Amino acid sequence: MKKSSLIIFCLLAVLLGAGCRHSMNSIENAEKAGIVHPITDMRFIMDETLAKHVALLQIDTARNANNLLEVQLEAANFIHKAAKIKYQFTWFNAQGMQVNTVTSDWEKVTLIPGQKLYIRRVAPQPDCADFKINLIYDK
Repeated sequence: MKKSSLIIFCLLAVLLGAGCRHSMNSIENAEKAGIVHPITDMRFIMDETLAKHVALLQIDTARNANNLLEVQLEAANFIHKAAKIKYQFTWFNAQGMQVNTVTSDWEKVTLIPGQKLYIRRVAPQPDCADFKINLIYDK
């Protein structure tokens, strides 16, 4: 009797736990029309908490009609709870020197479970040739 009660209790706990998850479903075009230009990235993982909660999937770049560099980071939350992150873009010119901008403040975003997020920024001036994205886990 105790064994069957324990099994029933465990099954109810699993079902209730699964029902309490906040996850996300999405739908998108399977035949992509846009052409992306993924880049090879170099990562320095210093925030292990962020690495456990958010996957950085891909970085794409393009030049727009005004010759400004556009950058798009694709990230995803594959865990069962919301993940709050902060991110910051830093821009560099062709000589590798930092370009000072007023738009380099830290920004916050929350990813719900299962969500893919696209963080997109446009360089502030045409001489921006490179970038760095800093990300931290926001507790």
